[in-house]
Amino acid sequence: MKRLFNTVALLLTLYIGVAVYALMFALDSHLFPSITLDAATTETTSFHVTDSSGNTLLIRRYDAGQTGCVVFFPGQHGGITTYEHQLFPHLRNAGLTVFALAYPGQDGAKGNAQLASLQPLIAQAMQTIQQTCSAEKTVLVGRSLGAMLAAYTAKTDATAGLILESAAPSLSVAVTRSLQVKWYLYPLAALPIATILPHNYSLTEALTSIPDVPVVIFQGTADTQTPIADLQIPHALPTHVRVVAVTGGTHANTYLLADKIYIETLLQLLSDSSKKD
Repeated sequence: MKRLFNTVALLLTLYIGVAVYALMFALDSHLFPSITLDAATTETTSFHVTDSSGNTLLIRRYDAGQTGCVVFFPGQHGGITTYEHQLFPHLRNAGLTVFALAYPGQDGAKGNAQLASLQPLIAQAMQTIQQTCSAEKTVLVGRSLGAMLAAYTAKTDATAGLILESAAPSLSVAVTRSLQVKWYLYPLAALPIATILPHNYSLTEALTSIPDVPVVIFQGTADTQTPIADLQIPHALPTHVRVVAVTGGTHANTYLLADKIYIETLLQLLSDSSKKD
């Protein structure tokens, strides 16, 4: 019996130890898996920025009218060709030029993405984008993990506003939800994830210091990956953030179901920004 107990204790220690190591040192590879292009892309033009390690952030530009510009931050699985068919045409029909990011290792961008090193790359890209689009005519749009990246970008780069979709309030909450999905990882959700992570990125941390930047989050009521309930917990979000519930929306289709109000809100942000000037 003692031998069995010791074996179980050893296995449990290894189980937890591997999980803690992965959260502390190997999370980036899970957050940003390698994604290859599944078809030719249709951008008007593109440019890229590269860090000293050879990691490249690729920015595709889709020209339209003079209404304004959108900088689009995709989720952790990229998917540029999907957005080219399902989202960008609606934005361009509204007269919006789209700048879509591809993270290192995804959708034609070289290297490996890391949360800590992405922000300097995004900052470089924003400098180039702002040569074409002024801050008051630019809205940052982020979905899923891209919502967090867009929020931190707004913290350092002026913008007319933020539209986020299928967002988690913090990295620790997102990790906890992903652990709960698989039965063999479910027990790990009880770990103090927020204290284990090297940095617990959060919308509150990113947005509290910029209360004058309007933020609208579209969240599906049927989203089990980033449930709307997580955004409704007290102090999960700064008070100036508005959450729009999208009835029946899942993590995959909320932006499609909210198409009309999504575009209307974006245009309203640009209109309000221009009136301030």
